[in-house]
Amino acid sequence: MHHLKLALLCAFATLDASAAGVISGRVVDGDSQGLAGVFVTAQHGVSRIETTIYSAADGRYILPALAAGTYQVRAHHARYEDAEQKLALSDAAASVNLTLSPAADGLRTASTATWFAG
Repeated sequence: MHHLKLALLCAFATLDASAAGVISGRVVDGDSQGLAGVFVTAQHGVSRIETTIYSAADGRYILPALAAGTYQVRAHHARYEDAEQKLALSDAAASVNLTLSPAADGLRTASTATWFAG
């Protein structure tokens, strides 16, 4: 049991060491109004690990405890076209604001396979 506790403690310490930065920002429409309930996903360029969160009522979001590296940040909502931006994250915070345009047909669907293809 003691070895299991030590292994878990080491695993958490490793996670903390790789948690270098935070990506935050705001998702808005064309009128700069915040959009609530938007999926905001950051995918690490090397590990391909994804972190996803919903935007708050004012469109703000925070993706905490991310490892340093290059990220593709994407915002997705069924009634809007996706918006995305690439950025390099170091040991600090990065800000990414995304503007969504209404979907041409009023309702858009996409699978996660198409979000980060390429």
